[in-house]
Amino acid sequence: MALSSADWTRLRGHFDSLCELPLAAREAALVELDENAELQDALRRMLDADSADRLGESAVQQAPNLAQRAEQELARRSEPDRMGQRLGAWRIDAVLGSGGMGHVYRAQRDDGRFDTQAAIKIVATGIDARRFLQERDVLARLVHPGIARLLDGGECEDGRPFLVMEYVDGEPIDRWCESHGAAPLKRIALLLEASRAAAYAHARAVLHRDLKPDNILVDSQGRVKLLDFGVAKLLDADSTSPLLTSDRYFTPRYAAPEQIAAEPATTATDVFALSVILYELLAGRHPFASNENQASLTGRVLTGEAMPLRRAMKARPLELGSRLRDLEAILGKGLQRDPMQRFASVDAFADELERVLEDSPVRTRAPATSERALRWMRRNRLASSALVLGLLGVTLGTGLAFWQAHEAGKQRDAALLEARRATRVADFLADVFRAPNPERSRGSEVTARELLERGAERIAAELGDDPALRLRLQRVIADTYRSLGLFKEAEALLSEALQIADEGARGALLSDLGWVHAFQGRFEDSAARLRQAVELQRAAGNEPALIDVLQRLATPLINLAELDAADAAAREALAINDRQPRPDLAKRLTLQGLIASVAYNRGDLEAAEALYSEALKTQRSLPDSSGTAIAVAVSNLATVAFRRASLDEAERRYREAIALQRAHFGIDNAQVAAPMISLSLTLRRLDRGAEALRVAREAAAIFTQWNGANHRYAIGAQLDSAELALLLGQDAEAELNAVAAVLDESVELTALRCRYRLLRSLADAQRSDDVGAAADCLDQHKAAAAHRALAYLHWARVAPDAARLAAARKLTEDLLPRDPFLDRLASSLQAGTPVVEMNSADERAAR
Repeated sequence: MALSSADWTRLRGHFDSLCELPLAAREAALVELDENAELQDALRRMLDADSADRLGESAVQQAPNLAQRAEQELARRSEPDRMGQRLGAWRIDAVLGSGGMGHVYRAQRDDGRFDTQAAIKIVATGIDARRFLQERDVLARLVHPGIARLLDGGECEDGRPFLVMEYVDGEPIDRWCESHGAAPLKRIALLLEASRAAAYAHARAVLHRDLKPDNILVDSQGRVKLLDFGVAKLLDADSTSPLLTSDRYFTPRYAAPEQIAAEPATTATDVFALSVILYELLAGRHPFASNENQASLTGRVLTGEAMPLRRAMKARPLELGSRLRDLEAILGKGLQRDPMQRFASVDAFADELERVLEDSPVRTRAPATSERALRWMRRNRLASSALVLGLLGVTLGTGLAFWQAHEAGKQRDAALLEARRATRVADFLADVFRAPNPERSRGSEVTARELLERGAERIAAELGDDPALRLRLQRVIADTYRSLGLFKEAEALLSEALQIADEGARGALLSDLGWVHAFQGRFEDSAARLRQAVELQRAAGNEPALIDVLQRLATPLINLAELDAADAAAREALAINDRQPRPDLAKRLTLQGLIASVAYNRGDLEAAEALYSEALKTQRSLPDSSGTAIAVAVSNLATVAFRRASLDEAERRYREAIALQRAHFGIDNAQVAAPMISLSLTLRRLDRGAEALRVAREAAAIFTQWNGANHRYAIGAQLDSAELALLLGQDAEAELNAVAAVLDESVELTALRCRYRLLRSLADAQRSDDVGAAADCLDQHKAAAAHRALAYLHWARVAPDAARLAAARKLTEDLLPRDPFLDRLASSLQAGTPVVEMNSADERAAR
């Protein structure tokens, strides 16, 4: 009979415990094993193979392949026919593939909400579903255009976990390159894209561990997508740390030595796999392959040397010129057996590939001065031609020699400093991401937040002798905190860094701190910090940094209604960007959007619409423009239409923006929820309250899932839903209780707490002093006019007052577009009649 997956797990355990014993002791131990004859026979064959002289026959090589083949066969025989089966919101309609990890199917969304495709992976037996679900939530937050998203997951009827992943219609990178006759630089550029995507995930403490051409697809537009990112960690029941894990699932051909030898995997494991793939793309063969014997590949990975790229490419008609030496050095480093001898990170590997594409000197090897000069001349043809024409004879020779010597010295010193820093960073991060102290973790999972905290605690103690490196890492960790919504932690780390920073570093730190304040809603503090940063960067003459700070400064200024200052900041940044040798088109579009936002807030809708329309036209014309960038431009135009009270147009554009975001991300996420809130508000103004409430609640659920229940976006969406439910005469207890559970005393939630007090008083019919306190709170914090109008109307209901009612009526009349709910409430109070039924037009029609 075939061995089950559980049998193979026991088999590996027995092998590990017996393989190092002397032969006599091994035989005695085999006799004592309480296992069936088939398993004992398989174990004996593995041990015999391991004792053989030739590594090609060793168990190190054989065991993973035997286990993989057995698991694949077991999965193939036991998998039922799933055509037409529904898993959650998805219905299976095709088989995409099978392997040791399970089966992959294509599926259609089948819940009536929208039409999209996904890939569903039903994993093999023996996976702990509880652990699986915990890891799934972490991986679902990987939002990168180069990574196929993990959308959802659950359990089949037989208890096996399944993953719902973004469906990518593309070819594996190696087949795409061959079918399209891709030039060598194009092949390098594609792998560079894949490397940047891998580096993004590594920065969020997620490894791939099974990188191979089949997991790197190129779509019809030539864009790279990584598949199955982090799935190996999901399926590995022995995993205990996000960046230091045991390896059970991998493809032997692309496995690093530490995976083959069952040692812990690190970020260097993915560096090795990317290096193998790049080597194959260029040379058409595996770096460790032997024409004589393909079966001993894993043995040579463990003990042999990679064939030099130059020799392997003799049979390949790919011209690389002087770049070939650089690639040999890069791949030689990336394919080192010792993980510590490889690149410190995938980012460092990608940086070298970028230098190859730019024909710049790489850091992995030191080119001769003459080669460096020739490369400079190739990159700067116009400047080098002028130099040749302007300098003659001895003057040229002497001047160029001095220049080359000076530049070589500076670059050598800079390279040595960066090399030392890279080594320190690698050592520091490797130690931070190493398995935690058992006394501290007590066997529990280590979260990304805990890893960041561990790194932040140790930076000062271990990197105090290199202030520039210390500050660089503090900024990276602080920005990661900000991206995770941990604003207090980001603020504390940046404030600490400012205490020790010299004048040259303060500009960047103040910019980062001001940006954190903007996310906190502390716009006065944000503007103050960013203005300080502007002056420092302007004094330093750092124009690229000045563009970024001015761009950031415009956001809090708009929120503070300092529109002239916001407009000036955005326009200055735009002028600086446009005079750069290579203006950044993405920054230009962002800055034009800020200028349009200023016009919008001034009430100049015509100018705002013209700028937003131009941005949309530009985005649609760009070959590499993302769906989400187009969606933002469409949403901006929808906002203008809403302000003009062109509600049908606003609804149409918001729905288009939502569809674009869903198509881009493949799932409802925070980027989808943002225009959904605006759509809900539009439907409310159209007096379609029931539909508006459904959309608002869906957006609240999405924000809560993606940002956490305590995020200001999630709280705001819950309050929107609660307010609309109360106006419709429905129960809002669930929304109000959800908000009450997460409200704290942080500054950024002050206005939201005011609004919560108002809605709680509205739900509980509380006394007039409670309502009055909520109204004063909303006034003090300059809440939206619609929120203040509801507060005054409710106050006028529980404590009738003519002046208060007049103020409320004025607020409702000034709303553009008008709110039918507030209008009905105001009219009823003004007429002195009982409050009218607040059901919206769609509900009244249904009745």
